[in-house]
Amino acid sequence: MQWRAAGLALLLAMAPVSGARADPRDAFTTEMAGRFKSAYPDVSVTIAEPLTLVLARGDQNIRSNLDRIYKVCQTNGADVCSDAKTGFVSGIGQQIAAMTNPAAIATRREDLRLLVREAGYCAEIETLMANGPVPAKPVTAPFIGDTCLILMFDMPTSRRTTLLDELAPLGLTRDAAWQLAQAQVLAPLPKLASIDVTESSLNAFTTFPDVTSLMLDTQGWSALASRHPGKQIIVTIPDDGTMTLLIVAPDFELTGLAKITREAFDSAQRGISPQLLRWSAQGWQVIP
Repeated sequence: MQWRAAGLALLLAMAPVSGARADPRDAFTTEMAGRFKSAYPDVSVTIAEPLTLVLARGDQNIRSNLDRIYKVCQTNGADVCSDAKTGFVSGIGQQIAAMTNPAAIATRREDLRLLVREAGYCAEIETLMANGPVPAKPVTAPFIGDTCLILMFDMPTSRRTTLLDELAPLGLTRDAAWQLAQAQVLAPLPKLASIDVTESSLNAFTTFPDVTSLMLDTQGWSALASRHPGKQIIVTIPDDGTMTLLIVAPDFELTGLAKITREAFDSAQRGISPQLLRWSAQGWQVIP
């Protein structure tokens, strides 16, 4: 089992803010439009407004919101920003291909995964799908605090949002798909009932796929809590590749952890939450 205790380097360099009078969002949007035109020459790319593009092929189109990727570039260095832009343009490829070739997004039950994301991410996906060429509904739900859960297909080269009307052809109800996706995402993750963690040290999990979905293992968290009676279990999920676990006394001072979690979230390419979360008999609770 791979994990690291203490010494986690969560902070990334902050990029300087431009002092130009022109709205920096305009230049960013124009640059991203150029990247899309270069990557998909047969797709028409139109700037609808700052940080919003319309990508069209024939009579099909999708709206691409750049707010999240813009935030990444505003709060990180040039290398992280460049990688984020490249990944964003590449990641939307399946949606573009699906405009004229629905087979490009063929789905299977075994590809379902239940993922934890920032609530704003789920809201963006819902808006994108509602405004698509054929209005559709993704399968999402609120989770804890400022987070949400979203059902996705783990495709060979990318992730794709699961739509509600895609479940029946797979022989699944919404609830059955939800349970299956949760079981499949938890399968390769650490088993909390038996995992060895160090009390009063920051245990950081960064090498597992979809590690933040470990938040869904309610039985595991209850078992872990029973092994550490009288202690509080604190978890952070600042980005989609990091979960930290701290097991400490009830009076432990959490100000330092709150600070580095906020800074890690602000500089993350795909931030999830800056909040500290505490496990209790009633489930997860946000620490004020």
